[in-house]
Amino acid sequence: MSSLKLFISHNEKSGDAANKIKNELSYQCDVIFIEDFVECGDYEIINQGDVIHFSCNSDLIYTVIENIKDKDCFIFNKNFILKRYDKLSLQLLLKESDINVPKIYNTLSEIKLPVFCKQTRHTGIIFKVFTLSAINYFFSKFKEENFYFEEDVLKPQSIENKYYYSNGKIHARNQKKVPKEVKDICQKVNQNFDIDIYSIDIIKTENGIFVIDLNPAVGFYLSDKGRMDFIKTVEDKLGD
Repeated sequence: MSSLKLFISHNEKSGDAANKIKNELSYQCDVIFIEDFVECGDYEIINQGDVIHFSCNSDLIYTVIENIKDKDCFIFNKNFILKRYDKLSLQLLLKESDINVPKIYNTLSEIKLPVFCKQTRHTGIIFKVFTLSAINYFFSKFKEENFYFEEDVLKPQSIENKYYYSNGKIHARNQKKVPKEVKDICQKVNQNFDIDIYSIDIIKTENGIFVIDLNPAVGFYLSDKGRMDFIKTVEDKLGD
């Protein structure tokens, strides 16, 4: 019997979101920790016709996809995932797609403090830096090529929010109204990236809206309507 296989990670807090989906789906849903799954090599539990969503950003996703490539399953965001974007390259591609993102500094001499230091891998280290001495100390311990610096656009008067895209619709967390500017951003994302479902984190400032994260490993935890649209898509595919 076909089911939804929902992969999560021990390294990310996505269990509550996965269980919400499992409890509301009218079909079978198996919530699977990807680390345990790959270690056991339990690929025979993936059946023809299954629907798969990786609600995590683990590099083990590529191992799973490679080992089930001969099975007729639908994998949300498969083409996007196989592009292997890291956090930095994705932000740069958003900018190339005419989507406003915070300035990314190429050299230390350009930096305007305070600044965010971000690891290029998803779910990596992110911290706010206030002095150059702190930056120099940090890179005495870590490799500089694994990080990048991003402008701090979050000011006291700024508004931060998260939006979810699924089943062709956009939903704000906490049922808030979706501004036209966010709809325009999502339209550009859909035009420029081969992606089925995602969340975006934005900061609205007096200088406009900035996208600070585009995440395909969406769990829909903060949007009941977004989650129900995801569930409807899953049920339509399992019911085919």
